[in-house]
Amino acid sequence: MWDVAIVGAGMAGLVCGRSLQAAGYTVGLLEKSRGLGGRMATRRLHDTRVDHGARHLAFEHDQLSDLIQTMQAQKLLQPWPHRRYCLTATGEVQPLTDCDLAIAPLGMNTVGKFLGQGLKIHCQQRAVALQLTRQNTWQITCETVADTPAFVGEAKAIVLAIPAPQALVLLQPLLKLGWITAEVIQALKTVHYEACITVMAGYESDRPLNVPATLTEKTDATLASILGWTVQSADHPVLRWIGLDSSKRPSPSQPVVVIQSSADFGNRNIDVSDLSQLETQLLSATADVISPELGKPVWSQGHRWRYAFVKQSLAAPYLLSSSPVPLLCCGDWCGGQSIGAALNSGMTAAAAINQVLHDKTLPPPQMLWRG
Repeated sequence: MWDVAIVGAGMAGLVCGRSLQAAGYTVGLLEKSRGLGGRMATRRLHDTRVDHGARHLAFEHDQLSDLIQTMQAQKLLQPWPHRRYCLTATGEVQPLTDCDLAIAPLGMNTVGKFLGQGLKIHCQQRAVALQLTRQNTWQITCETVADTPAFVGEAKAIVLAIPAPQALVLLQPLLKLGWITAEVIQALKTVHYEACITVMAGYESDRPLNVPATLTEKTDATLASILGWTVQSADHPVLRWIGLDSSKRPSPSQPVVVIQSSADFGNRNIDVSDLSQLETQLLSATADVISPELGKPVWSQGHRWRYAFVKQSLAAPYLLSSSPVPLLCCGDWCGGQSIGAALNSGMTAAAAINQVLHDKTLPPPQMLWRG
């Protein structure tokens, strides 16, 4: 039995959990994946780490900036010196103005691990059903993921810090029972996402990779020692973002490039069964616009992100149903479309749940990172 159960251990869920626990509530988090951080995801491949979701953190607003600075002081994040380029719809690469970005040398999932310290988190638990008990609490039933035993939890309030379509699946059955209002369901239906296919690709470590000089600024013979570069596009039909991920790593053993598809490509192909076919298409498109060498990795791996980018967000920072038992939805789809929006949503969600429950004193945001 918890005071508050939080479904989802991405940025919003972790920040909400830290805030409520610091105020004295008992909090439990349920996460369907093995790791924390949601789309701030890192995969271990071929003796290296690769960020295949969020690429970096930006100084979007005060709270996120304060978190970045705190993690930089602990050497968990650091600035990313790199060149930024824009890819036009016709395949032309043009320079962009540099901006301050922070990366995690050990992978972006470092952020989730940092925020998850001290929280009670049950990983590999996919919430599949909510039910009201006779004691007027929420019962959360999870299904088994891998070999992890299925979990059943109970709480006085629940926070769904997951994409709106996933929250809708959990809440739709409650409408007929009168446990949720039609207004909440309708609000969830207004939120729309776009999909993305990501390819992680590694290249030979013992020879230079032929990349146009405008992207490189070589410091020695191998791409692993080249200043980082990224190429982004808002209107290319296939590609959204390409970056030299290995430039984030201390002493990289080989060049590693991450390719993220356009929303149009992702939406059309999210359910294609043969992921290797999509990898080939994205590698080929990258080879066409940057260098033929990028189409010839020694290894590659793809990943599907069904809820990669928020296309249509909710105007408010959270969605609350206080009767008959408090239930709140939050995430990057509330009040924005970014990691900063997710952080703000998690903070304001904690304040809203606190007001409905016992109205305790919540710590100021900066104390959450430094305490």
